[in-house]
Amino acid sequence: MHYWHKATRLVRQIDMQDYQIVHYFGKYHHLEAHLHDFTEPTPPAKFTAENLKGFIMEIERHTQFL
Repeated sequence: MHYWHKATRLVRQIDMQDYQIVHYFGKYHHLEAHLHDFTEPTPPAKFTAENLKGFIMEIERHTQFL
């Protein structure tokens, strides 16, 4: 649940677009995910702690230079 809250917060903070989420999860996790998934209070079953952690790390890596 910790990763879910952090991921949803980051998505809002940096104003991610749907295509960015679709691209990341499709490319790295072969998973269909969309921006609307990140508006749910709890993570949909398709998300694992591992793929959320990787998503968070990727966002942090890209935003450290902003």
